[in-house]
Amino acid sequence: MKTAIKNKQGDIIAIPGPKNDWLRHQLRKSYLVRFLRKVQLQLQWVYNNKDKKKVVVAGMVEENPDITTFSGNLIKTLAQEVRASGAQFALTIIPSKFRIKQHTYKSDTLQFSDKWRLFSQQNDIPFIDLTKAFTTETAKGSQLFFERDIHFNKNSHKLAASELTRAYPELFNNSPL
Repeated sequence: MKTAIKNKQGDIIAIPGPKNDWLRHQLRKSYLVRFLRKVQLQLQWVYNNKDKKKVVVAGMVEENPDITTFSGNLIKTLAQEVRASGAQFALTIIPSKFRIKQHTYKSDTLQFSDKWRLFSQQNDIPFIDLTKAFTTETAKGSQLFFERDIHFNKNSHKLAASELTRAYPELFNNSPL
């Protein structure tokens, strides 16, 4: 934490990564090293989460952490600083790929995006909820994520941009969406 960058109040706002020396550069390029690191992280996750209740959605364990005080404070501070600069701040969270794909978005466990939507309501932070739009498009047969991971594809980027444009038409008045 000695290298952490802090704001005037002493809160950590950035943590610089390691310097990119020759050895580190070569290790990052090595497929074998990257593969071993991936396996190590997976085993570490299994060990660290062995006693925790797991939410399985569509055959996959879905990470769904609660909002920590630290994370909540960071978002509140960011919202305040953005507003103080005269800009608008809004929060959006990527909906659960697995719940949307499997049409299991209505469950007794709040989605990560639901938790942040509630947090936003409680803290007067505008929230753009992508869940309904993603659910609707998926029901129409649209593929919104890459097949093997949770990242947006071209369709979901366009849909998210459309939802942002709908939420803030004054910022995107000449948008081709």
